[in-house]
Formats: sequence, structure tokens, C-alpha cells
Amino acid sequence: MAQVYLGKLYKVPKRAFYWYQKSAENGNKLAQFYLGICYENGKGVEKDCFKAFEFYEKAARSGNKYAQLRLGGYYYNGKRVKKDYSKSFEWYIKSAIQESKFAAEQGHSSAQCYLGLLYEVGKGTDQDLEKSYYWYKKAAMNGNKFAQLNLGYFYENGRGTQKDMKKAIEWYEKSAKQDYGKAQCRLGYLYENGIGIDQDLGKAIDLYKKAAKNGHVAAYYCLGKCYQDGIGIEKNEVKAFGHYKKSAEKGYLNGLYNLGYCYESGIGTEIDKEKAVELYKDAAKGGNRDAQIRLEMISS
Repeated sequence: MAQVYLGKLYKVPKRAFYWYQKSAENGNKLAQFYLGICYENGKGVEKDCFKAFEFYEKAARSGNKYAQLRLGGYYYNGKRVKKDYSKSFEWYIKSAIQESKFAAEQGHSSAQCYLGLLYEVGKGTDQDLEKSYYWYKKAAMNGNKFAQLNLGYFYENGRGTQKDMKKAIEWYEKSAKQDYGKAQCRLGYLYENGIGIDQDLGKAIDLYKKAAKNGHVAAYYCLGKCYQDGIGIEKNEVKAFGHYKKSAEKGYLNGLYNLGYCYESGIGTEIDKEKAVELYKDAAKGGNRDAQIRLEMISS
């Protein structure tokens, strides 16, 4: 164990790698995990994802929960190994069980959140919304912002638990406070439309802006609509066009459609029918029904 700490003390990657290697040779699971990180990121050694996987697997089989979490991700994403949701589930649950014991103390909740996802979508295991809710709640209570958002969805829609808008909003707020754009956007939508909470357009705009700043693509679209219609903010078609464009550039289907409509109708920009059709086609390919209908109308 002393060799592991020596490795952590060294700021020079090659020296750190040397001591991790020494400790790993003696079977230290934490050192094996750190070696996996070194190989994965090319720190102190040439980058080698296969070697990284090898050391993560050694550490995981020895019971290192961080390595178990990494292995779960490797199998889930098919990273340097054949995609296998069953094995992903197996490693996530091993890591999550340990997190259940230590997360409150050490703040680790990623595996718990991934387990919630696997149970929700039925990958690697049978779909079970109650178990999904159970794991999301564990992760959320340990501060995981992704789980907090998902738990909010479950309460809002009555998935795996009883519908409760008050609790849904509480969890959305917790996630939003951690600067998670998706949660900020969802909360903004609820404030805009007065769903489960008193309508507050000012708060909605503020949340949409925060979400957009954090790169959430749907927030650009929502801001575009607010600028176009003057919802909670002064009407500004040029800004509406600009926000639709940002969402469209990231492939957001509603953004593609609305941007197309702006080009077709000259909203915030000059009329460009060809560009409009091009954008409608992109949105229609992705399944946007409004775009499909618009194309039918144009061609008829």
C-alpha cells in the first residue's frame, strides 16, 4: 500500500507509474486500478486501452469498486471489448452494492445511477421500474445529479413509484442546482407552463439561459420560442432565429424545423426557401412530424 501512496505523491507520471506497477505486482487492487488509468490515458506509459482493460479487470475481480464501475462502462459502450449488457449489469451491480455501503461516507454513486438506467431500459436484465426507482433514489440521495433528474421524471410520471409532482420538482431543483442543463431546462418548462408549480416566466427564462450556457440543446430551442413569441421576455425575432440555429446545429429536430420555418417565412432572417426545405428534410429524416407535413404541403 505504501508503494501506491508513493505513486500518488509523485507528480512525474513515469515515476508514479513505476510505483503503481511495483505495488500491482504484489496484488494490490488499488494499484491495479491506477495502472488501468495510466494505460487508458497514457500517463507515464504509452496509451494502451487493452492493457487498461486488463488491469481494470484484475482490480475489479479483486473487489475494487472503481474498477468494477469502469468495466461496467467498457461493456456497456463496447469500448475495446464486445458490447455485453449482461456483463455490464454484472459489474455495475457489484460496484453499486459496495457503493450502497460506502457512498454516504465517500460520495460515490455512479454505479447506482447506471443500475437504475439498466433496470429502466431492460438492458442486461429484465426491465423493472421499481428496482430502477430504488437505485436512482439511492444515487440521488448520494448527490448524483443525473439520478436526481431521473428520479424527478419517475415522480412526475409515476414510473416505479406513485406520481408526486411536489417531489419531482424537489429533485429537479437539486439536480439543477448542480448546474445540470437538462434539469434546468425541465424545471424551466414547468415554470413556463405552470405544471405542478405556480407559473413564473421570469424563472423559466432564467433557467433556460442557465441550461443553454451549460450546453443543453433543448434550452436553445425553448429560448428561441420565448423570443419569437415574447414569452417572459421582450419579443426579438433575430434572437429567436439565433437560438433556433444553435439548437439546429446540434441536430435538435424541433430546432431544425423551426429554423426552417424562419427561413421560409423570413422570421429574424431573409427568406430562403431552398434552405428551409433542406432543414425540413433533415428534421423529417429524424422523425419530426411537423417537418414531414410541411414538406408534403410544399410539394403538393
